[in-house]
Amino acid sequence: MEVDSHQDDHQLLDWEAKLFLEIMEDDGLLVLAKGLGLDRMFLKVVQTFCKQDNLVFVLNTIPEEQFHFLNELSALDVKHLPKVISDSSVEERRQLYLQGGVFFVSSKILVMDMLTKRVPIDYITGILVTRAHKIAESSQESFILRMFREHNSDGFIKAFSDIPTAFMAGYCQVERVMKLLFIRHLFLRPRFHNEIAACLELHKPDVIEVNIEITPKMRAIQLSLLDLLNISLRELKRAVPNLDPDHFTLENSLNRTFDRMLKVQLDSVWNELANRTKELVSDIRVLRTLLSYLTQYDCVTFYNFLDTLKKNEKNKKSMWMLTDAANTVYVNAKERVMGVPEKDKKGKVVKKGKPEPCPKWEILTEILDEIEKEKVNQDEKKVLVCAVDDRTSYQLSQVLCHGIDSFLQGQYERSALSTGYHSGSAEETDSDFSMNFSKFSDNEKAGDKGKSDEEDNDSKFSLDLNTNPLIIHSLHGSADHYSLFQTLYEFEPTYVVLFDASVEFVRQLEVFKASRPGIPLRVYFLFYSSSIEEQRYLTSLRQEKDAFELLIRQKADMVIPEERQAKTQAAKSSLRDASKASATVVSSRKAGGRDVQNAKTRNIVVDMREFGSELPNMLYCRGIELLPVTLEVGDYILTPDICVERKSVSDLIGSLNNGRLYTQCVSMTRFYRKPVLLIEFNESKSFSLQAKGSLKNEISLQNISSKLTLLTIHFPKLRIIWSQSPQLTAEIFEDLKSNADEPNAEVAMAVGVEGAGQQNHFYNIIQQDLVDRLPGVNMKNCRHILNKFNTMKELMNTDEKTISDVLGNANNAKLLSNFIHKKHDVTQPKMKRRKK
Repeated sequence: MEVDSHQDDHQLLDWEAKLFLEIMEDDGLLVLAKGLGLDRMFLKVVQTFCKQDNLVFVLNTIPEEQFHFLNELSALDVKHLPKVISDSSVEERRQLYLQGGVFFVSSKILVMDMLTKRVPIDYITGILVTRAHKIAESSQESFILRMFREHNSDGFIKAFSDIPTAFMAGYCQVERVMKLLFIRHLFLRPRFHNEIAACLELHKPDVIEVNIEITPKMRAIQLSLLDLLNISLRELKRAVPNLDPDHFTLENSLNRTFDRMLKVQLDSVWNELANRTKELVSDIRVLRTLLSYLTQYDCVTFYNFLDTLKKNEKNKKSMWMLTDAANTVYVNAKERVMGVPEKDKKGKVVKKGKPEPCPKWEILTEILDEIEKEKVNQDEKKVLVCAVDDRTSYQLSQVLCHGIDSFLQGQYERSALSTGYHSGSAEETDSDFSMNFSKFSDNEKAGDKGKSDEEDNDSKFSLDLNTNPLIIHSLHGSADHYSLFQTLYEFEPTYVVLFDASVEFVRQLEVFKASRPGIPLRVYFLFYSSSIEEQRYLTSLRQEKDAFELLIRQKADMVIPEERQAKTQAAKSSLRDASKASATVVSSRKAGGRDVQNAKTRNIVVDMREFGSELPNMLYCRGIELLPVTLEVGDYILTPDICVERKSVSDLIGSLNNGRLYTQCVSMTRFYRKPVLLIEFNESKSFSLQAKGSLKNEISLQNISSKLTLLTIHFPKLRIIWSQSPQLTAEIFEDLKSNADEPNAEVAMAVGVEGAGQQNHFYNIIQQDLVDRLPGVNMKNCRHILNKFNTMKELMNTDEKTISDVLGNANNAKLLSNFIHKKHDVTQPKMKRRKK
């Protein structure tokens, strides 16, 4: 019976079944509107390939998703379940690949297994790519797909995404992604698609919209915060003229993703920004948070957060704190907590005021009372209340258990306006705001603190599903992304109260009702009219609609070459620029050099830990063969003489601080003639270590430039490459390898390994380090001394003429001879006293 119910849950709707056939027929990219069930479609595709005669890899999934898909497929009684191989050894993975099936694998592991031929690429049935909007030219996923298409032109590639707005960034972003995916078809399914709209309208839930007016004090606070936010945005656009004016508007600033978008725009110039501009960015983040908390939490919580901001020393310098609008916010927030006291005829306070309740709380209690009075079987009165996060869910549970007045009184007694409360640090507020979702009793809340997340989730579901017809669940912030989805299908509520708006969950409810046409479902939609909450919901709908309209236009104008799928040999050869990576010797006697002779492939030995970066992909794109091994010294071996240690800016700072870079430089200079330090920047960020004006004349141990200077003084042989991006690094590596011998992977692996690397090193390491530091000795003549003298004693007993013959330089010989034979006064010099 349980399997049958799961079969019903995953029975595809009419539009889903048609879309599934299209996806299975051709390789392509599916862009589906958020909430319409991309997981359902992806699960059906995975289920189709769960056979041992297939070899299918799934990329870009996280452990939560893998666990969810495995559970769902197991419930569907699938015999050959997908395998998760993140913890498997090399030999175990090799054996599993030969057995076939579907594999959830990390991109880093699959890249190395494909390069080392552990995966039979020719026998791969296909690759499924989730989160296709994140595919970039330098990503590991594009690296995998390029290798796959180069060696296998028959396997399929199918990609999935439910974030259409991500394809609006940049010019023809969707076309670039499709090019990296090597696919020609684009499947677009917005909510307004004819088939989807008709299917969902046929069995739509009974929706009751409840418009709630915010209180006058809330409206005054909201208007003041919007004014402050608008002023801050205008100042930021004046300070940073390069910002896109179309994106950085007051309307867009209300979106949840605005902070991330602002960070992306400012990353490249962050080091060049003035302190005032950086404070503006921080102010915008704070104002956006206050706007969210105004409608999201109760008046006491909002005031506590505002009061903490005001008392924080860092925020006292913020200009917005000194404005009249900020004063309006603070005064009204305080009055919301204090309430309006009752006075007698003489003006004396008879009764203290009460905190202002959240308007939605009263409406929620009325709705629940209305449901309770309906003449329906008690078993059918299953109510699911959805709030924005865990804290709001906890507050609702307390309000429903203890009443509005009792809950607010408890909040007030712990507030900043009560005599026993101390709110002087941001840490107290942060810990208060990180309160986890709780059950409907205080005892359960106290008892759950010692439980693990898994235990907490299990107890919550067992309690709610078995004993309580009412469940309060958060829309965001849950440790398990699929918790709400599972609750919806297991609990099967007949009433759903959306305490906070969510486009994704509204559509999930539509799909849920369409898949159960015979079961009644009533949805109460609560939102504040003319509020930030309403505007944010409408803006997200508009942005998604604009994104799909743009994708539809781009699809109509898209010109896709036939070789996109790399079905022909000519198309395969275009995948990599192999001509640049092959050293050729041309004879001018043979028809102008048309015949290419002695062509040899160029190799680079790469440390396996480097495959988490973008550089190996860029090197492979240039036709260079990568030899992945475990290196003890260096990250990249370009030639037998050139060893490269790659550092990102963050790695460089950390390695300089903990001394690891010094140790690495010692090893490189000891075993290689040309040690190189590569400092690689991110292309989207500023190409500088420090902000302008931060450089000082004197050397400081806290200064990165000073530390690098001391490093180069200590290691004269060390060379530094400053690279603006991985693409530029790949070009530099190619130039360094020109007309040079190829490295040997086995030799590179042996370098630095105790007992193995010594055979490749001619001299005693300790003696070499000592001789290298003697006066008159440099890296050119050091080996002459080591070859001539067997011990330090022989060197000490040698005269100046013999030393001069060995070094080939009289001046250097004199310096070394004086150091060896001249007596030095080692007594401590007496310090002269200063005259007073």
